[in-house]
Amino acid sequence: MDPARDRVDRPIFIVAPPRCGTTLLYECLSLHPQIGHFNRADRLFPEAPRLAAWLTRLRVIRDSPRESRDLWFRFLGDRAIDLAGAGDATPVARDWYQRRIAATLRARGATRFAAKLPAHSAQVGYLRALFPDARFLQPLRDWRAVVASTVVKRARDFPGRWFGVRLPGWQQAAALPPHVGAAWQYRVVHELLAQERAAAPDAFLPVVYETLVGDPIATMRRVFAFCGLDSSAAIEAQLLRDIRPAHERWREVLTPEKLAEIERAHGEFLAAHARS
Repeated sequence: MDPARDRVDRPIFIVAPPRCGTTLLYECLSLHPQIGHFNRADRLFPEAPRLAAWLTRLRVIRDSPRESRDLWFRFLGDRAIDLAGAGDATPVARDWYQRRIAATLRARGATRFAAKLPAHSAQVGYLRALFPDARFLQPLRDWRAVVASTVVKRARDFPGRWFGVRLPGWQQAAALPPHVGAAWQYRVVHELLAQERAAAPDAFLPVVYETLVGDPIATMRRVFAFCGLDSSAAIEAQLLRDIRPAHERWREVLTPEKLAEIERAHGEFLAAHARS
């Protein structure tokens, strides 16, 4: 490993429960020409970043900033929970990620790396040990919208299974009514991230989803500045074209009875996370 050639500069991780706007923020961030990311080709060819880049460039495999659990769990094994800390960041893991990400950036002509994986919300300590100068973007969204979207996503794509971050207690939460389990996930992930943010406040930037969709240019200027990136007129024009305003479709999913059930279980915490 060549330390100068393979050093990854301030990688950016988006951390939050699923359905908080993580994908939207990831896509907005990936509009920047200096941002590189893993995609489906990287997942298929983890040891061949140049091949992955060529397959992407030739459009053999569609390019999109999608994460691979296999890549990020390469040194974590098949865990019942997603938690990983500094002690899991072995020298072998640090070397592999530094080399692999640096090679990916070179192949893409980028200088900065960004990633989004729900499990990363439970692995901030691990990621900071791998990359001491890492930056973390934390989307924050009205809990009712997140819970409703989680319920819909789970019913459509994960029927009868858990969808999201696997923290201690997730098996029990999976057996709860879906809206209660989704509210549990929202609370425990945000509680864990609050602890991580308190330990390294300068490494975190909260990004309110409703503010992002309401004023994407100002919000992303702040995000880019935090990450050490410049904005541009071309990026800002793309933001205005692609972002849609917030909505309240959660009302179609969460009846008053379901809301009352959630609030009985988690109301004290969730009251601070309603944004309307």
